[in-house]
Amino acid sequence: NKVKEKAVIFCHRFKDVSEKGYDYLCKLSNHLKKLNYEIIVCGEGDFLASKDQTYLGVLSHEDLEQLLINSEAFFLFSKRGEGTSQSFLTAIRCGCKILCNDLACPIELEKSFLKSYSYLTGNFQEDLKIISKILLDNANNILLNKDIDSLNKESVESLKKLITL
Repeated sequence: NKVKEKAVIFCHRFKDVSEKGYDYLCKLSNHLKKLNYEIIVCGEGDFLASKDQTYLGVLSHEDLEQLLINSEAFFLFSKRGEGTSQSFLTAIRCGCKILCNDLACPIELEKSFLKSYSYLTGNFQEDLKIISKILLDNANNILLNKDIDSLNKESVESLKKLITL
């Protein structure tokens, strides 16, 4: 396994970057920098100019996956719920630690997620402690990977049923 760089990834596909918590990530930037993390932002939208962030623009799914494989954490602070965010699920598959709130986590993964991680709350001081704990401890995705596998199997079975109707 390749050694992961100390990077937190933020990924966005739409113009309203605040919808995925980019504004909150900016607020947390100094803390992440003190923990020796680089913030990498990809996607489209009007991102603030910051010396603390690296901008990569819009990436293909393959390039995003490679970026996640080589990074340590994924940030998603959703303002309206995600369903099953492809970036979120890909980040788990790539072994990233997850920094997210309860709206960002798919309902089907909540139980296993909370066995490995804590949700960010939106309370700045509280979240600084949660982020430090997640990034400095050995949180892992083993339970989440199992649940994603079972979700994938359920999706395949549902699709087969639909196709045969």
